[in-house]
Amino acid sequence: MTADPLTVLENARRARPSSGAALAAIARLASAPPRDPEAIVRLHEALLFHMAYPESASVRRRAAALLARIPRLVREVAAAEGDLSVFDRPDTAGIAGTEIATTFTFDYLRFLVRRHAGSVRVDWDAFDREDRLGATFPRIVPLLEEEALADANVPYRAWLDAARGKRDELAWIVRSFEALPIDDLEKAEVFDGVGLPVAWRLSRETSRTLARGRERPLFFHPGPLLARRDVDVSRVLASPPLRLRRLPVREAERRLDFARDATGVRYRELYGFTYGDPSSAIGVDAGRGCEITLTGLPACRRLPLRAGYAAFVVQNGIPVAYVEGLALFDRIEVGFNVYYTFREGESAWIYATILKLFREALGVTSFSVDPYQIGFENEEAIESGAFWFYRKLGF
Repeated sequence: MTADPLTVLENARRARPSSGAALAAIARLASAPPRDPEAIVRLHEALLFHMAYPESASVRRRAAALLARIPRLVREVAAAEGDLSVFDRPDTAGIAGTEIATTFTFDYLRFLVRRHAGSVRVDWDAFDREDRLGATFPRIVPLLEEEALADANVPYRAWLDAARGKRDELAWIVRSFEALPIDDLEKAEVFDGVGLPVAWRLSRETSRTLARGRERPLFFHPGPLLARRDVDVSRVLASPPLRLRRLPVREAERRLDFARDATGVRYRELYGFTYGDPSSAIGVDAGRGCEITLTGLPACRRLPLRAGYAAFVVQNGIPVAYVEGLALFDRIEVGFNVYYTFREGESAWIYATILKLFREALGVTSFSVDPYQIGFENEEAIESGAFWFYRKLGF
């Protein structure tokens, strides 16, 4: 019996070298791509993995070409009235041609409106708290205050449409809040109290499918990937120092935008990225195709006690992980998050390298992990094997 090419492609993530099996599987899938939503998701994730950890230049090139066809496959599912919810789970969200709908913070929405105004809108169908509009929108809609105080069943959207005219709705709302004569913290508090949901239509540049980091030489993985058993944290820490590079502000801003996009399309938002300080950014080419960007926080956004840091990890141009560091003197608590697709990659080596980066860039000597990350009252961490991941790394 001929092996299922999708299963072959998935197995080739671990079976290296695949002796041409991965390349042959991509060729078969390109000639007859799947139409079932679940199979499209499996194909998408397998191709992304082979983009981040390519066995060869040919595998990378063919994987990229087939990934570019994913939006059309998604459109075909929608046209056939297939189950689109498959593309909207926490582990699958962010595929090109889909939409995510959620409630972001005011400051993240400011970023979205600045970067993607034409792709993001208010999701009124998911909003059922119009009373909150009455308490808040008189701040930005002229003459609405009296109507909101005196009348029931106020047509808030009609008032909003009259005030904004032909201007983009969400952009006008965000910019009107930005213009209020109050400080930024109060603007965010007032806006976030509304709980305004938004829908974000993912473009080629923002989707997990097609977003790419800066061009740089690729690193190929023709042999077995570094597994957890291959990694000794002490040896990594004792290896030659990393080459830390202070990033120019413009480059740092581009990397932070990339990190914000990558987390947002996965229904995540990280304080250290939303408020990341580009003037503090450090870049590291860690080897094996791994590039790390480390940022701190500006003075106005620093935490009351600990120093907050965030790191964004890109593997051969593909976002694979993000990290939060909370430091106090020589101690740091490390929150390490590998995106679902890449948990079979070189996660242990990346983690050890992150610890090395923190030690060399921040001067910390003691590392800790929140029990939640290991599995305390966290079923996802238990199911993903996080307890043994950390235990076998020495925690």
